Amino acid sequence: MISKVNKKRPFSGLYLMILYETILNPDLFKRYLFDKLSIKYFRMKTLILMRHAKSSWEDPYMDDFDRPLNKRGKNDAPEMGKRLRLLGMVPRQVISSPAARAAATSIKACENMEFDKNDIQWEKDLYHASTSTIWEVIRKNGKENVLMIVGHNPGLNSVADSLGLDIDNIPTAGVLVVALSIRDWSEAAPGKARFEFFDYPKNKGKEIRQL
Repeated sequence: MISKVNKKRPFSGLYLMILYETILNPDLFKRYLFDKLSIKYFRMKTLILMRHAKSSWEDPYMDDFDRPLNKRGKNDAPEMGKRLRLLGMVPRQVISSPAARAAATSIKACENMEFDKNDIQWEKDLYHASTSTIWEVIRKNGKENVLMIVGHNPGLNSVADSLGLDIDNIPTAGVLVVALSIRDWSEAAPGKARFEFFDYPKNKGKEIRQL
């Protein structure tokens, strides 16, 4: 009778890397692991919709595209980025309208949620985009497991409506997060989403609306 010899498998470099990352950066590792498990086993992707922060109307003759953030907007944008980071909802990809108020919102939010502002993608089609255009941008450009879109109303409100969500209005600097039961962003479409949470600057100190 020939007995099987149990050869011990070497402690691979992968295990060492996992141990190293877990010790030095546990939060980053947990997010990475969650992303991988979500894609492989649960067919989920996360979509963050963020409306630009409050803009200035100080110059009534300024072109709408060029309007900057006002004082409140400059405070709200980084605050919402910080809240997303504390909730562990850090995007892997950010696509933003290039309009001045949306661009400033994206940059200030990213600076406060561990996302390199140099990696922001600027998409001109998001400027005052319709519902169908926003979905098209998501389907064509979405690459990472957690995607954030920074844009304008009424388009973002319409996207929320297309998902059947009971949200009257996404206020300036407001964030809406949904989970999509898809493997690839090309499958993104109205109706294929699960509500995660909704937050906005004036909600400070209150419970975040979530399921």
